[in-house]
Amino acid sequence: MAAIEEIEGEVASIWEDMAEGRGFSRVAGRVLLTLMLADRPLSQAEVAEETGYSLPTISRALSTVVTLGTGKKTGAPGSRLRLYHVDVRPQDLMVGGLAKWLRDAGTVYNRLAAVLEKVESLTGEEAEGAGRLRAFLNEMCDALPRMIGIMERAVREMAAI
Repeated sequence: MAAIEEIEGEVASIWEDMAEGRGFSRVAGRVLLTLMLADRPLSQAEVAEETGYSLPTISRALSTVVTLGTGKKTGAPGSRLRLYHVDVRPQDLMVGGLAKWLRDAGTVYNRLAAVLEKVESLTGEEAEGAGRLRAFLNEMCDALPRMIGIMERAVREMAAI
């Protein structure tokens, strides 16, 4: 294997790992990298050829990246050929993952706070039996706002890069 092919394989593996870490398939990571490195929009067949994956596998991955808004699909009127490209910088994709974490963390915080209110309203034996749960919920409700604040500042700084 030529040195450049080995290096490209390492980069592809990194993007696959990042996609998988965000809950997407490794194929979606490879497809995103392929589209970002291409000097022009690619057809589904070209993406399949470039990545070595089957057309049905590439079709599913392309559908995912287009649905999420990361990939774009274009085509000439009257033509069945669709071309795919990515209009975002790699760092924007990474910041996007952190922004999603922030939205999710805010939702989780609100849900945990609502449950904590229910636990706090317990009386008698139920209140005594909820001690560990109360401590857990208090810890989470104390930590999450601080974590969210730190991540918000980090996302703002990263978005400026």
